[in-house]
Amino acid sequence: MQGFVDVTWAKMWGEETSFGLSAVLAAQSVRAKGTGGLAKYTETFAASDGSIFPDKLTGNRLDTNYGIGLKVGLHRQFGEHFSAGIMYQSEINVGSANKYAYLFAKGGDIDIPAWLRLGVSWSPVDVLTFNADLQKIFYSNIDALSNSFTNIYDCPTTGVGGTDLSSCLGGKNGPGFAWDDVGVYSVGTSWDVSDKWTLRAGFGSSDQPTPGGENFFNILMVSLTEAHYTAGFSYRLKNGRELSFSFMYSEEESIKRPNQLDPNQNLLLTTDQFDFQVSYTWGN
Repeated sequence: MQGFVDVTWAKMWGEETSFGLSAVLAAQSVRAKGTGGLAKYTETFAASDGSIFPDKLTGNRLDTNYGIGLKVGLHRQFGEHFSAGIMYQSEINVGSANKYAYLFAKGGDIDIPAWLRLGVSWSPVDVLTFNADLQKIFYSNIDALSNSFTNIYDCPTTGVGGTDLSSCLGGKNGPGFAWDDVGVYSVGTSWDVSDKWTLRAGFGSSDQPTPGGENFFNILMVSLTEAHYTAGFSYRLKNGRELSFSFMYSEEESIKRPNQLDPNQNLLLTTDQFDFQVSYTWGN
């Protein structure tokens, strides 16, 4: 589970350029059950020649950590009908999930990846705007997310000749989810129905973050979504304040491949997702 709060300061430069800076407050919680069968593949077990079973692997309480990151954005108006913007959010270090240090790479160090977004807008009339943007999420910079599960074959206790303790579960080079950097491509529109109401709708398509052959570890944190459908509205209150709501649905996606620890068994991963967001804005 993840939660984010943006505390934002924004300023206009002239009539065409605006700049925004946010402190991003993040909370991340991890809890895993049913992973005790992986004990023999942990760095702790392998280093002790099988005499010590890891206690930070499964069935522990929720492990919650906090961090703070930076988000910066720039928006520029080009003439009456066109505008463009760029936004970047830094990687957020939320510390290690210590209660599951023997499950995830680098002792449970699952930071939140950085991302970059570019966008353009076209307003043929004052009340109607069309948007298109491209976002890149840098999963490859987070070892616990980007390491391949095949790293486990270098762990001595997998029985295939490996000699590298750091490639066992929880190690510096331990197995992960093998997520690639992801590109997200989005289009949307907003319509000012009245002085108080704005309606929004959009569609997004993303690259598949999970390679087809990396299905075993991804049971823990399935990420297969590609197509996203969104809708929302804003309601303007008094004194420049605004209440907004948005909803996202990501349609079902699946992968079916042999189990990486047992090729005689096929694993089917399937997921769809929902997302709700509520925001409250005030200013001069």
